[in-house]
Amino acid sequence: MGVFQKKCGACDWCREGRAKCKAGTWYVDYYVNGRRRRETAPNKAMAEDLLSKRKIQIKENKYFDIRKDCHLTFRELGEKYLGHCELAGKKSWEKTDAIWLKHLTDYFGDMPVSEISSEDVEAYKQKRLKDVRVSKKLKIEMRPKPATINHELSCMRAVFNKAIHEWRNPENKKTPLFAGPNPAARFKRLREVPRSCFLTKGELIKLLQVSSLDLRNYIFVAVNTGMRKGEMQGMTPENVKLDMNYVFLPETKNGEVRYVPINETVKSILKGPFDFSYNPRKAFATALRRAGINDLHFHDLRHTFASYLAHLGVDLYTIAVLLGHKTKGGMYSITARYTHLQQDHLLAAVRKLDVYLSDVMPESREDMGGGKGRFMVKEPETVWGIKYRELPVKCRRFPSRMDTFWTPKKLVKL
Repeated sequence: MGVFQKKCGACDWCREGRAKCKAGTWYVDYYVNGRRRRETAPNKAMAEDLLSKRKIQIKENKYFDIRKDCHLTFRELGEKYLGHCELAGKKSWEKTDAIWLKHLTDYFGDMPVSEISSEDVEAYKQKRLKDVRVSKKLKIEMRPKPATINHELSCMRAVFNKAIHEWRNPENKKTPLFAGPNPAARFKRLREVPRSCFLTKGELIKLLQVSSLDLRNYIFVAVNTGMRKGEMQGMTPENVKLDMNYVFLPETKNGEVRYVPINETVKSILKGPFDFSYNPRKAFATALRRAGINDLHFHDLRHTFASYLAHLGVDLYTIAVLLGHKTKGGMYSITARYTHLQQDHLLAAVRKLDVYLSDVMPESREDMGGGKGRFMVKEPETVWGIKYRELPVKCRRFPSRMDTFWTPKKLVKL
């Protein structure tokens, strides 16, 4: 804060090089809520009086400027943001932004946006941490995860950024819709626990045995390509290039095209008629329940694909390219433009799954039994030096994941 004079450069005192000026403008410089403000005054005395007045107003929280001209409530601002998402064609905004704003509106509601402070944002975060709801499906009490709260506050920050930097005040197009600071600009993110759930080979066999033919095809393609569910749903026969060993995805999550290499297992499925346009959520949940597998989402099949490749020694950069991850300013952001030239290298990586999952995948489509009967799994010749056919039926049901198995003398616990 301070008072200073800007010289005019035309008067006699300026030409003589004096420190003061006859006709120079006096300025008052101060800060409000982290933003710099500057006003003019006719002379030094009035500038000092104005600075003293502003200091008192700021201290007593009675300072009002253009940022108070926005009379919108947070509910109205949220509705404007959702309308923007719809017009902009943002994907899945109804399942993400709309739900996040619903929780934010329940708390902030009709509060004017000019009165929302960073303290209110912190109070909302603490309140959400204590919220408890009863799951209708599981009949248990559940709390929102830290990642959910971080998404909600990030959405709130995006709403205020639109009002500050893009939307204009309808009464004065030269000013922003909201000229104050963003209260959610620097909120402290809660620590998130990354999800690292994937299927072991034994769990994959159990899941396939209780799945229908269509769901098995869905699982086979997901585990062998790492494609997202939305990418699989948008896949058409025209996108499948069997002679070139890849699937072309014209539209992906990050807005870029992808060329997904496919191994022999996936080619055997895509040779015949296929339809992945439906949502396998209910069928997948039923199969998980029958297989006795808990806390697994369909997206975890993508994690399973990456885990298998890492287990086989594939480098992380190749895995990132196969998954379609987009780096922003990272060490691979420039070299990623050349990935379309290394299809042979990527194809060799996914073909390793043909060998790794040889005891899981069917040798042909006829082995699936048309979706009826037991899923046919390729039998190993021996297990720990014992002929597979000499093992009890209970032990040879899941040869890739047995908690116990029989030796000629006793039962051994793995």
